[in-house]
Amino acid sequence: MQLLTGIGLLIAGYNAPKIFKPSTKAVQPHSLKPLHTFLLGFTIVAVETPTALPHIAALQQMNDAHLSIPIFILIWALYDLIFIFPLLIMVAIYLVLNDKAISYLEKFYYRINSLVSKMLPFLLSGIGGFLIVNTLIQFFS
Repeated sequence: MQLLTGIGLLIAGYNAPKIFKPSTKAVQPHSLKPLHTFLLGFTIVAVETPTALPHIAALQQMNDAHLSIPIFILIWALYDLIFIFPLLIMVAIYLVLNDKAISYLEKFYYRINSLVSKMLPFLLSGIGGFLIVNTLIQFFS
């Protein structure tokens, strides 16, 4: 399984420049009908669920540690603050710069998007190569 995953990542890394081209246009929803809006929200919840799982695991670990309620709430609040810190920074930028912030954030988004599209082939190929080499080492030893 690890070998197949490594081969798949090598193929994805090789084809990444063709597949993951940075977008230069702003994406607008095609429709804001209630059903389409619900499906968009449902998709976002489904995509963001993996980010909630570490939060639930952290809550479980804190519960197992038998912390006092004030300490539990303090740690939980700090965890949540760190989790939403990037969003708070964006809101603060918008409050300070108003409408100019949108153009700055769009430029930042395009820079990050183009950087990721340049780094993605190397990351995927590197991880894929590592998995293949690790599989071969395990197989021959």
